Amino acid sequence: MFWRPVPSREPSPEAFEPAVATMSTFMDGLARANDRGDLRTDVPIEELTQVWSALVTGVISQQLSNEPGVSLEEGRVSRYLDSFVDMFINFYSTGRTP
Repeated sequence: MFWRPVPSREPSPEAFEPAVATMSTFMDGLARANDRGDLRTDVPIEELTQVWSALVTGVISQQLSNEPGVSLEEGRVSRYLDSFVDMFINFYSTGRTP
């Protein structure tokens, strides 16, 4: 899903639409959190979105490529997902309890 094993091959707009819709929904959620004052206002929503996406897809990629048969709780990287989420929140939140 996140790799392009055939270098010149790009997904059709129809095939890519679910990913676009998911990212749009996520960006809307971040914008609402920002409007509530839960996130730092000095950071663009685009940065929040891309950093979150890289964290999540990185964990998923590590899991699927290295330990596809291992549960998320037991994976070498995936077992630290809560830590990744905490790092994101600690860095980008305003410190308020949402």
